[in-house]
Order: sequence, then structure tokens, then C-alpha cells
Amino acid sequence: MTEEQWKALIAEITAGHTEKFSIVINHFRDKIFRMCIKRLKNHNEALDACQEIFLEIYKSLASFKGKSQFATWIYSLSFFTCSDFKKKREKISRHENPSENYFQMPLTEDFPLHFAEQELIKQVEKDMPDSVMELLHLKITHNFSYEEIAGILKISVNRVKTRLFRARKKFFSAYRHFSGKNETK
Repeated sequence: MTEEQWKALIAEITAGHTEKFSIVINHFRDKIFRMCIKRLKNHNEALDACQEIFLEIYKSLASFKGKSQFATWIYSLSFFTCSDFKKKREKISRHENPSENYFQMPLTEDFPLHFAEQELIKQVEKDMPDSVMELLHLKITHNFSYEEIAGILKISVNRVKTRLFRARKKFFSAYRHFSGKNETK
């Protein structure tokens, strides 16, 4: 859909045609679910987060002003709602005994990597700070431009480029460490 079509759809939904919100859900649900599963690493929690995200999107539709693309606005809202969901979960898990995450997915589920390679990447991902992995997922997995990432994270494009450079460097350094390939360049 074009931006004009999205704006027209938003106008219809906010005017009372709430059944048309299903178009938004159908268009974005897979991408949002993949983002949630990567951030939360638990299938059931990702489903819960998706419900919370779409509720937040519905409640916030009237506040969309068109300053960014609708998809960028959706992803930004999803990203921060998922972050809040993750923080709430971590706060709760400090008081409870956390259960196993049976539905974990590797960082690169779209690529046919050898199982050992996938396990190595999952280990690296687990040991990386969330901020590093979030940035890499935005660029690599979701293929957002520097400008779109800047809009999502509310930082400058130059800061995005710098952080991505550092994130890639940190990721590959950890990858070399875990793989036993510690050659220096």
C-alpha cells in the first residue's frame, strides 16, 4: 500500500470503521511477530506481546501524523511496546523461577546454516547486549535504512551509523571468540 492509501485507511478506522483494522493486522503481524520472537525468545510471550502491540497501535492510530512512513511508525511503536513488555517480564522473572524457553529461534532463521553454526550464533546473540542485537536486527533482519532506524530509535543518522559499526564489530569479535577463531586483523 502507498502512504496515501494507509492515511485513507487510518481515516476510515478512526472514523468508526473498526473492522478495517484487520487490514493493518494482516499486513504487519508476521513482521511484528518475528521482531517479538527475536527480542523475547519465547513463542508464547511473543504472541502476548503482539496482542499488546496491536492494541497499542489501535489506540494510537489517531496520533499518527504522517511525519514518517506508516510502516516506520508501526515498527517504532512495536519496538518500544515490545521493550516495555520485556522489561515487565524481567521484573516479574526476578521474583519467580524462570521457565525454559522451549520455542527459541536462532538469529538467522531465514538462512540455511549448519546446526552447529546456528548454535554458535545463538550463543553469541545471548551474550551480546540487547541494544547491540536490536540495532543489528533492525538493519540486517528487517532491512531498515539508516534514516528509518534513526526514526525508530529517535537518534541521528550519524549516531545510527556509528552504533551499527560498533555493533557489527562487537558481534564479529564475539563470534570469533566463541568459534575459536581469535585471529586479529
